[in-house]
Amino acid sequence: MQITYPDDDEEPSGSLVDMVTDRLEQWILDGTLPLGSKLKEQALADKLGVSRGPLREAVRALEGRKLVVRETNRGAWVTKISAEMLDDVLIMREALEGMACRLAARNATEDDLAQLEQLSRNEIHGATIESFQDDLAFHRMILSIAGNSSIANALNGELYYLFKVYRLKSKTVPGRAEEARREHREIVRAMRDREPDLAEMLMRRHIRNWRRNIVEVVATTSEVPGAPKAAPCRGQTRP
Repeated sequence: MQITYPDDDEEPSGSLVDMVTDRLEQWILDGTLPLGSKLKEQALADKLGVSRGPLREAVRALEGRKLVVRETNRGAWVTKISAEMLDDVLIMREALEGMACRLAARNATEDDLAQLEQLSRNEIHGATIESFQDDLAFHRMILSIAGNSSIANALNGELYYLFKVYRLKSKTVPGRAEEARREHREIVRAMRDREPDLAEMLMRRHIRNWRRNIVEVVATTSEVPGAPKAAPCRGQTRP
């Protein structure tokens, strides 16, 4: 049976828009839609088997997640930010996640620690969506255990989806996935030993190592011809 989709002038159903949004987000995450690439509306609609109405709604949703940027009379593009701006944001992330880990070391129950240990033991096979989801679950669980809504809101705000993109890209650095898993285990051991100072230090070092790798990846990524310039660093220039 052929599935029929709403015409462009009809209101697209929420479930269809959600499906298209999820598929486009996955393609951005796995590199099918590279950072800085233009979203060709008709080609994407044909590939997804939908009309342009649901596609446009999905693109608007991704624009709200900061994964897509739109330029007047030019169309929509996959977001690309500069290495300098990403570095700025990751410095903030290091401080906030370090404090979250300190709080989690004090608050964690035995069940919390067991779940974190399981996540840190999960096998990682290179840069895959599955290994990335385990890595993300580890960090988000620590945020939950910390119990500080201000820290959680700051880390899960508008840049959350960009972190998803760049975290996955960092797995392309040789040996980084295995190194990150080892760092996760060290963090959990410090939490189990109820050493908040050590837990914070290890988390900050973990984020700093990721920051060093991913900023290098982003800085060496070739520009896509015709794409909008990457968002620049805002604030103080790095020495």
